[in-house]
Amino acid sequence: MISKEAVWIFAEREGERIAPVTLQLITKARAIANQPVAVVLLESLKEHLEDSIAEYGPDEIIVVRDAVFENAADSVFATGLFELIDQYIPNTVLFGATPLGRSVAPRLQAKLQTGLTADCLDLYYEQDLLVQVKPSYGG
Repeated sequence: MISKEAVWIFAEREGERIAPVTLQLITKARAIANQPVAVVLLESLKEHLEDSIAEYGPDEIIVVRDAVFENAADSVFATGLFELIDQYIPNTVLFGATPLGRSVAPRLQAKLQTGLTADCLDLYYEQDLLVQVKPSYGG
């Protein structure tokens, strides 16, 4: 069962393995979140990478296998995430500051018509509010 109010992490792949940034985000989310941590893995029919995610301790792994995700454009990942988010309404969605994350996150943000904070240096909660620390230019 997929938890509402969870912190979701978009799982990125590097070739045939999970990208280290995904595992780092799981570790950070587990350290700061007062709610469940879920990883969303959108993969092709022939991939099965959830076992390498499980050992990092997320509360849930949401796996969507579809042929459309094999060599998919970033917009396809954004659409897949949008459909899940529209149905389950997570509290927060985290992306790595990678080329893929920097492409999928704003596409998803536009579909959701919500906020987006990029290039965060740190994340933490003050009560139930996620605080995002990002660099400030010019003072």
